[in-house]
Amino acid sequence: MAIATRGALAQALFDVLNIQTTSTGVTSTLADLGITNGVGGGRYGTNQIATRGQAFTMIARALGLADSSTSIEAASQALVDAGIVRGFNNDPTNIGINQPL
Repeated sequence: MAIATRGALAQALFDVLNIQTTSTGVTSTLADLGITNGVGGGRYGTNQIATRGQAFTMIARALGLADSSTSIEAASQALVDAGIVRGFNNDPTNIGINQPL
């Protein structure tokens, strides 16, 4: 199983959603659009391992199901409620937001 980095996640969302660059690069554009807040201190954490919760939050924001103030838990639940995400490891009560993507 391959583990995705935050940079790979950002690039995948950028490509899938066919987003046009509005800034100096992929992560800056996603930040401009409110899809990601980064990891703090003006950094995105491109090489850090992405969690399922981070991915769910970015996807929920991109789909308009969450905004930049929505918690990871609430954004993840929004995807569950929309029928986009189901349980992790066959457990419908756990969507594994802290698991690597």
